[in-house]
Amino acid sequence: MFDTVAVKALDLVDPWLVGVWPGMGNVAIAAGGYLVEKLDAVPLGAFRAEQFFDADRAKVKEGVVQPLRLPRTQLYGWKNPGRGRDLVLLVGESQPAQHGHEFCQALLDLAAQLDVRRVVTFASMVTPSMPSGTSRVLTIATRRGILEEVLRAQGSVTTLDEGEILGLNGTLLAAAASRELDGLGLLGEVPQVAAGIPYLTASLAVLEVFVKLAGLPLDLDPMREQARRVEAGLKELVERLESLGGLKLLPGAAASSSEGDDDEAEGEAVTSSEGAVEAPGDDEAAARRLRPEDVAAIEAQFLAAAEDRGRAIDLKETLDRLGVFADYEDRFLDLFRPHPGPS
Repeated sequence: MFDTVAVKALDLVDPWLVGVWPGMGNVAIAAGGYLVEKLDAVPLGAFRAEQFFDADRAKVKEGVVQPLRLPRTQLYGWKNPGRGRDLVLLVGESQPAQHGHEFCQALLDLAAQLDVRRVVTFASMVTPSMPSGTSRVLTIATRRGILEEVLRAQGSVTTLDEGEILGLNGTLLAAAASRELDGLGLLGEVPQVAAGIPYLTASLAVLEVFVKLAGLPLDLDPMREQARRVEAGLKELVERLESLGGLKLLPGAAASSSEGDDDEAEGEAVTSSEGAVEAPGDDEAAARRLRPEDVAAIEAQFLAAAEDRGRAIDLKETLDRLGVFADYEDRFLDLFRPHPGPS
């Protein structure tokens, strides 16, 4: 299951287990990946969980069917050189579609073998807010004393008083609570328009809280700079949407709810109704509505096409499928026009 030699060599003392999986805004996976990379965490092997996954499609490359590969779940360990917490980091490529409870129990059995003291999950909280350069962090825990601990470390704490957390980000904490094991969840706020792209502002906010709480010698400046660039691009996107032909971003009114069956949204908490981008004007334009996640996907494809013109085909198909090519036609054609170099 994992490399016991590597685990013993690290000599971890009462480590915290941090579990991350893909989700809206890539909040958790970006934060977890940053910890692995910047702390130079040691690979400990895989958490063998094949029995919890199934396959319903085959990948084909250049006409050749590729061998079946189920989602992987990798373990990393890190020994804190100071007085802060040692860590076991679990990075999953996907969450099991079924048997999440059994998956969590197996994971907590592993945590017991590693003498884990606390289970921590990162997640996103999608709200009808607009990009602002900062994200709130909402906190949940298996007991109130942990919330007070966050308050002492952070100086303030915003709790998610009521609601549901779908997927492993919530069920792992609930399973930990059933075993009377400490559990903490940190949810970074993601604007609805950014739910479909990596929203590093929320990842950064989550890590800022976690670093203080765990006592980690971690430099967050590189992520801070990346988050700043993403935020600037999002603000430009919103301004462009509001100026192109009268497009207006219309976030929905806040209403506590859980997300539906969208795979990208699994394991997250959502506090919004579905917002839309509407193009007023003639009847056909007025009837055409884009969800914020569609807008984000279009922008991501524009960025990809700017780097690789071959990706413009995928972009064109998306614009046609959503019926908005006319709105983006000038910008699409601009991808193929020569641009003067720097003077």
